[in-house]
Amino acid sequence: MSEQIYRQVFEGAAEGILIADVNTKEFLFANPAICNLLKYSKDELIRLSVLDIHPKEELDHVLSEFNAQARGEKIVAMSIPCLRKDGKVIYADINTTRVIINNKEYNLGFFSDVTSRIDALKQAQDHIIFLESLDKIEVAIRSATNAEELLHNVLQEVFAIFNCDRAFLFYPCDPESPSYRIPFEIFKKEYPGASIQDLDQPMRPGEVDICRAVLATSNPISYGPNGDFPLYTEGTEQFGILSQLVIAIHPKLDKPWILGLHQCSFARIWSPAEYTLLKEIGRRISDGLNSLLIFQQLQESQMEYKNLLDAIPDMVWVSDLEEKFLFASEGWKRIAGYDPKELIGKPFYDIMVKEEQAELDFAPEEYQEGVKEKFDDLKTKEAAYRDFLNWNYHKNGEKRCHSSSAVPRYDKQGKFIGYVGIDKDITDWVKAERALKMNQIRLEAQIKLNNMISSSITQITDFTLNEAIKMTESELGYLAFINHDESILTIQSWSQKTMKQCQIKDKPLKFQVKDTGLWGESIRQRKPTITNDYDAPNPFKKGIPEGHIHLSRHLNVPIFEKDKIVALIGVANKKENYDEADISQLTLLVQAMWMIITRKKSEEELQKVEDQLIQSRKMEAIGQLAGGVAHDFNNILAGILGAAEVLMDINTDNSNQIEFLEMIIQDVKRASTLTNKLLTFSHKNKKKFETIDCLEVINDTISILKRAIDKKINIKFENNAVQSIIYGDEFQLENAFMNIGINGSQAMKNGGNLNFKTSNVYLDQTYCDHSIFSITPGDYFMLEIKDEGIGIVPEHLTKIFEPFFTTKELGKGTGLGLSVTYGIIQEHNGAIKVTSEVDVGSNFTIYLPLTKDPLTIQLPKKITHEGKGTILLIDDEEMIRYPAKRILEGMGYHIILAENGRDGVNKFIQHQDSIILVILDMIMPIMNGRDTFLELRRIDAKCKIIIATGYAKEEKIEELRQMGLSGVIKKPYLKSELSILLSNIFSNHS
Repeated sequence: MSEQIYRQVFEGAAEGILIADVNTKEFLFANPAICNLLKYSKDELIRLSVLDIHPKEELDHVLSEFNAQARGEKIVAMSIPCLRKDGKVIYADINTTRVIINNKEYNLGFFSDVTSRIDALKQAQDHIIFLESLDKIEVAIRSATNAEELLHNVLQEVFAIFNCDRAFLFYPCDPESPSYRIPFEIFKKEYPGASIQDLDQPMRPGEVDICRAVLATSNPISYGPNGDFPLYTEGTEQFGILSQLVIAIHPKLDKPWILGLHQCSFARIWSPAEYTLLKEIGRRISDGLNSLLIFQQLQESQMEYKNLLDAIPDMVWVSDLEEKFLFASEGWKRIAGYDPKELIGKPFYDIMVKEEQAELDFAPEEYQEGVKEKFDDLKTKEAAYRDFLNWNYHKNGEKRCHSSSAVPRYDKQGKFIGYVGIDKDITDWVKAERALKMNQIRLEAQIKLNNMISSSITQITDFTLNEAIKMTESELGYLAFINHDESILTIQSWSQKTMKQCQIKDKPLKFQVKDTGLWGESIRQRKPTITNDYDAPNPFKKGIPEGHIHLSRHLNVPIFEKDKIVALIGVANKKENYDEADISQLTLLVQAMWMIITRKKSEEELQKVEDQLIQSRKMEAIGQLAGGVAHDFNNILAGILGAAEVLMDINTDNSNQIEFLEMIIQDVKRASTLTNKLLTFSHKNKKKFETIDCLEVINDTISILKRAIDKKINIKFENNAVQSIIYGDEFQLENAFMNIGINGSQAMKNGGNLNFKTSNVYLDQTYCDHSIFSITPGDYFMLEIKDEGIGIVPEHLTKIFEPFFTTKELGKGTGLGLSVTYGIIQEHNGAIKVTSEVDVGSNFTIYLPLTKDPLTIQLPKKITHEGKGTILLIDDEEMIRYPAKRILEGMGYHIILAENGRDGVNKFIQHQDSIILVILDMIMPIMNGRDTFLELRRIDAKCKIIIATGYAKEEKIEELRQMGLSGVIKKPYLKSELSILLSNIFSNHS
């Protein structure tokens, strides 16, 4: 390449690039990206050197890294502080390559801005420092037995935490007081303070102003550079003060104090974090002073005993030698919900939680006894105690953490008689502390995982496991998913070292939780488990398989989604013992992983729902079409069928005509079957569900197919099902099986085998959850129909159940057969799937739920009927009225015809006394079937009425049944079907 091309590459790079002389440290080249990062122009940077773009206090470290890179000992220098032109410090990872240009050695550096990462880590470190500082203050407060000891201990810790030149307590913080003292002060020897004078100091205007300022706010205030106020002149020169930070402390039973910090060695600017920390320390000193001053005043004045104790914001108590309440302050009612009177005489243990808590070392069955032993030990020693953590029930049943402190009580003779104590509810503090730690640990893990949202689940789990092993400094690990009932554990990821070192052949991926040993205890106990001595005897061990990696330490952490365990992570062989920090880090890391996986699954499920919605809308559209066509089509068929049957009765001696009439009747039946398919597909056709033997349905289907399909096709049937009783519609299922069989035969133009095979299977929860059908776990009857035809190409495989989809030639298929089949199986609470290979064949598998109900027995039906009397036939189609009239007259009835509902009502009124039955169409002009029915029943409440309909919604028919409808017959109907219905109606009547 030419120099111009190289320069274009460098100039266009997204990362900042600097080329520096190894010896002089001067810059030879700078690209636009580094100019933008450091806020210099290119000409300005070229005139600078390495020494000019880094903070002076960091130059030793920077030059050490630069020289190491020049020697080839290091490639990447991490988190190097860089100084922008505007004075702001940023951080960069610098990837350096040594190059020779014109016989000179240069470092070619690529700068990646990592300032946000460093800021995030610093913020996390600041949180840790904040918590550690408060913990030190808490220890200092708890270890004190009086106010002087408390203030001295706390001041020492404040002096160390803030690393200032002087820390002091000023008393009283009262602008009206003529004088003040510095009773407590800690200072560096070169900066002595006012306390060495050990005298009251006169309250000068400067001190008065400070007192007023701190009393006017609950926050710290500062004096000096960038402070809230300028330094006051009085005392500043005397004590060498260059900056000051102060806050008021407010004991409830004494005058306020001032807690102050002086910086004398330099003009310190106090940070917001230091403001926040000093404010929290001041609050805790106030609380500590409150408690200690109250106890001291109790000893001095019994007169104010009750009022003072009730004024304490925490829960004060007095006990006897049997650990029973003798007194409880009002704080128990405010904080724990108990009326003090109901606690009197009750042992402490009655309100204590009897189960293990994370903050205690007692096992569940030993907890109560452990508390008793601690109190018994204290009684023996007659010792005070501080910060005894214990969990208690609030009156509403909630578990709350208390920190208890107490001192012994003695009678006048000096005999130990019990304790005076105070309980502080620290539940919210415990929760807040945990939350802060969780945020710190979660930060870096979540940033990395959030960038993997487009990765596969395997990539996400492998990454998470590797991070977990690095984070806990372990050697080995695994990550597993748990099924819905927490009975099966499936390994999702093994660590690479595990896979290499493990000598077990055919490593299993699925494990029954009940069969697992120590590593399954986290699931059974539903909590993390630590084993820091794997060789020690343990009742939960079940042995290690031959070839397993040797384990020295082990940690398992379950991951919950609501109340269900969904994942389990395990790490092993850390050099040091596992502890609570490891548990916290692993929990947060894998929870972040699970959130991403759940999001991915939700997106996939949403896509599946959208696909099903599209399919549902297609089926709804054909359903609407089916309902509209059914009525008119069935009316036409009814007229044709009626006329054909009348002609059959007339031409009994003409064999040629009878043959053609039979053909007409058969074609009408076939056309009626097509209408039924449409109605079945759209769920508008009434189904007759009962217990049936599915094997009989299959046998009937095969029998019909043998007569209907090409003789070159050989039908085979293999029955392996022990149970075959299901709840369903025999006609619909036969229709579904027939559709698949016919499709299979049409796919084998040169002949072949059409195989039917049955068996019984159990579908578990996992299978049902992943099925697109609404099926439930249980025993199923399975039918496989396999052909040896041309197969289905992959792009058609997802469309075969769609309505009107067909690959057949025009006129050779409606595209409804498999759509109807899909609807039938769905209606039977079953499932259907298809697999296919081009030029090999297709395999349809149907699952139907078995039932334990007894088989429905079909009684023989009477198919001839003779009667007498007058029947009113109401139908708006003339081609239906007259054939039906001839058929009914042939049975012995006198027939009156009406062409619509209004005409029918009028004729019913005229012939009411002689009419024994009305046959009524449902959809008619002028007055429809429902209104006609209601009018006829109003005229004669006992009138017998049959609905004859080409299509009517089932809910409308059911409404009429509730009002006394005698029967329903579906158009087109055979003479024999009408005969059976009339026979049933009149035989029941008689």
